[in-house]
Amino acid sequence: MTERKDIQQMPEKNSRALSMILFVVIGAVVICAGYIYWLYLENQKALPVHFNEKYVSDAFIEAGQKIHQRYVDGDKEGFLAKDPKACQELLGDMQSTSSSYTRCNPDFLDCYYRQLKNVNDLDVEVNNKKYGFKLSIFKNQKIYQTISRNFSAGSFLPSYGIEVELQSIEHNQFSMRFVFEDACHDIFLPRRKFAYAEEGKQEILEWDNLDSNLFVDRFVVSNRDIREWSLATGKEVSFDKEKLSAPSTNLTFKEMKEFCAYKGKSILKAHVLDAASFLPSDRSEPEPLKVKRGPYYWTKDSKQTFLAKKDKKLVNKENCLYAFVKDCLAISSYDAFYLNPSWMGFNGALGGPFEAVENDVEPLKNLKASSYYFDVSSSWHVIGKRASWNGEGHDLKDFDFGKESPALIEGVLGVAFRCMKTSPFILKESDEEL
Repeated sequence: MTERKDIQQMPEKNSRALSMILFVVIGAVVICAGYIYWLYLENQKALPVHFNEKYVSDAFIEAGQKIHQRYVDGDKEGFLAKDPKACQELLGDMQSTSSSYTRCNPDFLDCYYRQLKNVNDLDVEVNNKKYGFKLSIFKNQKIYQTISRNFSAGSFLPSYGIEVELQSIEHNQFSMRFVFEDACHDIFLPRRKFAYAEEGKQEILEWDNLDSNLFVDRFVVSNRDIREWSLATGKEVSFDKEKLSAPSTNLTFKEMKEFCAYKGKSILKAHVLDAASFLPSDRSEPEPLKVKRGPYYWTKDSKQTFLAKKDKKLVNKENCLYAFVKDCLAISSYDAFYLNPSWMGFNGALGGPFEAVENDVEPLKNLKASSYYFDVSSSWHVIGKRASWNGEGHDLKDFDFGKESPALIEGVLGVAFRCMKTSPFILKESDEEL
């Protein structure tokens, strides 16, 4: 009987032990749940009663749109005209540089919010409540960092852009990043029939871009652009630190192509340069039987221009805007960002610095020779006429100008450049006019 009694008591002991284990487990779960709920309540205490995640998100987006608009508009209010040296280290000399230089210029954006201290521009109001934001500082000690598919990962990134990060002042645990593309400097080449080389050549090569979307840089690449490239990639490359707003003229042809690749582009082609420069005789007819062009981009009455007359007495500030030739240097400083564009928005079709192009038709003819190295009487001041450059040096021996010799300025011959790209997207007719 004793043995049977002991056997009957064994399950009762196991049951008590199991009950104790369940009690401990349930207790632990209750304690954890209570702790998590306490954390939630504490987190809610850190937020004001009127906190609404949607409103905060909307405020972020509205503030991001304001920054983007400032990026696109640049210095439209003329802040730097009042104080040209305010951001000289970032932007260079602004006393002789047009404000168009500041559009889609990330260093002006940095200048605007930090040196000029326009931080109130980041305040927005959503649902009758004001929200304040501040811009984060990246490792490069700027409010932006460069995005390029050349060195940034991500299939949805643009070929080139800048990234900024906004942080909420009231709710500093929230931040949002924005990527801005350059919407200022790419100009669309209208779809039509074009011709290559200067008017009067025996063989005229005609072509069209009716089935493609070509975009060309409005301005030549600046020293500031090259500095940005150098800092973003670590590439050691030559640029003039004292003339950041001036054209970059010290690179080799290989380096020029590398820079354009960094922007997701290619160096400008010679036939596209001609297309962007020539004034079509009939802009309403995209497929004329014959493409007729004049030697200058701003007028069809070519015989009455100061270039055709080759008269130094006709060189003045107004005419220098059309073609900044050597005689213009005695009148004013060269500004690569002045706005006196061709028929489709291309700036600097004649005059200014030499400009390198890639020529698929005549590979050796790779230099726009019309420049401030030749005076008004030079025969080089016509659209489509090109000289040769070896793509390496900047001494006279590195060029072939035929019988005419350019004037050396500061002992060297600088060569500028610009880029172009082809977009895979199909544009609507209304978009082409933007």
